[in-house]
Amino acid sequence: MRRVTCKATFSEVFIYASLAYSAFINDTQVGI
Repeated sequence: MRRVTCKATFSEVFIYASLAYSAFINDTQVGI
């Protein structure tokens, strides 16, 4: 397991949050 730094963790969380948000918006638009 690679070392985890505050910066790396923040970047990963931001990326995952962006992907999840995009997926949520896409699903919502499709639902509508």
